[in-house]
Amino acid sequence: MSTYSYFLHLRRPSFRLVLKSGSSFPSGLDPIDWKFKEERPYDKVHAEVMKDIERQGFGAYQQDIRSEDIPGARIAASSRR
Repeated sequence: MSTYSYFLHLRRPSFRLVLKSGSSFPSGLDPIDWKFKEERPYDKVHAEVMKDIERQGFGAYQQDIRSEDIPGARIAASSRR
């Protein structure tokens, strides 16, 4: 079973990069800007991230975004837990 490496960006820690373990970093990204976070098996990688990996060789996403950072979000700050 394949495993996938998760990295977090050092200056923007909510940014994540996911690569099939053993793959090289995408061109244009400097590995020095990223810190290895964890390895996950195939069945623990989100389906949308897997689609990106299959299409472009890597997955990238932003984690821990606030509701006010989402365009069009109408979630009141008091309703967040």
